[in-house]
Amino acid sequence: MDEQKLRAAGIDYKGAIERFADNQVLYEKYLLRFEEDTHCKDAMAALEEQNYDEVLAQVHALKGMVGTLGMMTYYKVCQDVVDALRAKKYDTIAGLMEKVQEEQARIQQIYKDK
Repeated sequence: MDEQKLRAAGIDYKGAIERFADNQVLYEKYLLRFEEDTHCKDAMAALEEQNYDEVLAQVHALKGMVGTLGMMTYYKVCQDVVDALRAKKYDTIAGLMEKVQEEQARIQQIYKDK
């Protein structure tokens, strides 16, 4: 993938590459796998069922993945959801999950533009 496009999309490319022991090929392999990830979709399904424990599990896993891949804006949005769930602020979760979906769509656009 184009490093400039990734940086323009707000991805901390340098930090992510460092987390992958400076192995660009390995990083890009996992970056491409992200396109197939279902944590966001699974979290939304759990939210519809008001299964907040499952929402937490899915978003927490998503947060770890996007953080590792250097998607720092997405990481922050996920962290907000995790914090709200842990504080049992369930009335805020739907709005926060909308932001997660928006960020998912924004990141997915990178794959369409590759």
